[in-house]
Amino acid sequence: MVHLIKKKVKGHEYCYLQENIWVDGKSKRLWQIYLGPTKRIKEIGLLRKPEKLEYETIEFGAEIALYNIAKKIDFVEIVDKYTDKKRSQGLTVGEYILIAVINRCIAPCSKRKLGGWFKDSYLGEYFQISESILNSQTYWNHFSYFNEDVYKKIEIDLNKIILKKYNLNLNCVLFDPTNFYTYIEEHKNNELPKKGYSKEKRYDLNQINLSLFCLRDGGVPIMHETYPGNVNDPTHFKTIIPKFIKRMNDIGKNVKEMVVVFDKGNHSPEVYEDINGAQMKFIASLRPSMQKDLIGTPLDKFTMIELKSTGKKVGYYQVERKIYGMKRVVYVVFDPRHFKRVKSRFETRLEKKIQAVGEYFEDRLNKNKWRVAENVKKKIMNLIGKQFYGTIIKVKVKGKTGHIEIDLQIDEAEKKKRIKSMGKTLLFTNCTDWEPELIIRTFREQYMVEHAFKYLKNPKLISIRPMYHYTDNSIRVHTFICVLGLLLLSLLRIELSRCDITMSYFKAIELLKKIKVTRILDQSGTVRLKKFNKFDPEVKKIFNRLSLKQYL
Repeated sequence: MVHLIKKKVKGHEYCYLQENIWVDGKSKRLWQIYLGPTKRIKEIGLLRKPEKLEYETIEFGAEIALYNIAKKIDFVEIVDKYTDKKRSQGLTVGEYILIAVINRCIAPCSKRKLGGWFKDSYLGEYFQISESILNSQTYWNHFSYFNEDVYKKIEIDLNKIILKKYNLNLNCVLFDPTNFYTYIEEHKNNELPKKGYSKEKRYDLNQINLSLFCLRDGGVPIMHETYPGNVNDPTHFKTIIPKFIKRMNDIGKNVKEMVVVFDKGNHSPEVYEDINGAQMKFIASLRPSMQKDLIGTPLDKFTMIELKSTGKKVGYYQVERKIYGMKRVVYVVFDPRHFKRVKSRFETRLEKKIQAVGEYFEDRLNKNKWRVAENVKKKIMNLIGKQFYGTIIKVKVKGKTGHIEIDLQIDEAEKKKRIKSMGKTLLFTNCTDWEPELIIRTFREQYMVEHAFKYLKNPKLISIRPMYHYTDNSIRVHTFICVLGLLLLSLLRIELSRCDITMSYFKAIELLKKIKVTRILDQSGTVRLKKFNKFDPEVKKIFNRLSLKQYL
């Protein structure tokens, strides 16, 4: 049971809250929290009727760490500035949105369950409302204050203050689009949920597309757009680039001083007209089909270098080619470690394809419909695939009906050609004054925006799915909230890294969740004392570096 105990140290008496349990017939201490000098406890009346005291332990660390960052960047003030809520009832729009954003970072849930999570967090000390107000209807009502112009203005103001307060570098920006499937059906007046190319192979469901611009410096998201699921990447990219250029001008950044990094799925002639017109620099990958002769470049032509960030050794071969009407520097990059992995996977799958054919027809050949050569060959091509392995595995189906024989042979020349192209990536750029190592290293840092999408789709962190919304506007606000959650997490990691603490978002939130507060209440429900629970040295280091004690 939980009880109060007193200890005398050097003539002074101190009080502790303690819980004991029985172990093997003996009373053992489970935990103990220091409350303070007995004299002080008596003054606040805690010891008058200890049997009527209540205590509760609530979440503190993760919520307050993110709340602290939101305060630094004037999050609530900026959102309130552009949402223009007339009525003063309840919280402001910015406060409602901040609560939802922090929830996405820690324990993402539906708006219906948001109140239950809020009740057990320390945020109630700063948002004096009943948890029952945090419900679906409240948020649907407040989503009406948002539109495309509001998102843009909020992002611009947040960008300005973040770049200044965190001294971030805007010279290099990473771009990538993704999509996420949804169970929302298409309906009248909705444009977002549409059938399209699913990057998660869920072609049976509607998709919603999302594109993201992130800083190379810390992976901080600075611009996003939610758009219909049936719009392909090149079509979107040629519309988003002019918007990005304008956005940078609004922030006060000259795009001539910037480099944008993107991959091979976004090319179109119109994009490069805009990039050339703005005199913006870029680094992008190329489809092998656009420069077929380069992908087979012999390895003896490559120059080996070591990447400064990782120490990984790669090779490059540099040429100049005319691409989309302009002369560009093209790099063929060879990664030996990646080559070994891809080659091994390729050879294993090749063997499995042949094995699968043998196993399938072992007891079926020359029976029922498999007595006909045409049916047999069609099935074999379905098993091995027509486009890739189908060009390497040569299929011969011989014999008359009912006496069919299968002969599978590997085309060694085609196999060698495929292997020769493995481990190679084509990059092209207009950064003619950059060293090859910097070009390659910068392009590889696009993993930051790719990781951002993984966090957005992770059910335990941000979790853009499931989406309990129906209208386009609510979907867009929900996506905006998720991107803002990613923003706070990226700034949290930057703060930790500047304190020589390097860890993932998951690890940071996991450790911060261990920081809890116990509140002692009298029988009227008034909080009479608050104390931090004991935590280990790793957690204590984060606690001290983020200066969280000030919020108790």
